[in-house]
Amino acid sequence: MTQVFVSYSHKDSHYAHMLANDIKWHGFNVWIDDRIDYGSKWPGEIEKNLIECQALIIILSSNSKNSEWVQNELVYAQGKKKMIFPLLLKGENWLPLASTQYIDVRDGKLPPREFYENLKRILKDENPWSISSDEAWKALGSKSKNTDDE
Repeated sequence: MTQVFVSYSHKDSHYAHMLANDIKWHGFNVWIDDRIDYGSKWPGEIEKNLIECQALIIILSSNSKNSEWVQNELVYAQGKKKMIFPLLLKGENWLPLASTQYIDVRDGKLPPREFYENLKRILKDENPWSISSDEAWKALGSKSKNTDDE
């Protein structure tokens, strides 16, 4: 089962692939859209992996904010009650995620080790959808930020 789905703009591919490798290195199954098999239909593969994932990590930037695919993935994940973990790469947090904590990675660095440790703890829950994204973020600890902090 895919544990983590990475949503991003292809204009942010360098960071997204660096992140996907780091997520994998920390012991998670990760799905990123460049792992679609040749000849597969993209919308079906994306939908399948969104359904199977436990969490969506979304890379926030002006590029992804303007991406119809990223917006669709976010809305779909929200509708399926997936845990959503935004990483702010460029710009500011988005209105649809205003009440959701995010990790500030505007320096281009990967999330801190504590993010992965706590994410692992959250995803080990037998029913990962039994807690809300806000509760999950609280469990991630003080390294997370919200726009109210700025």
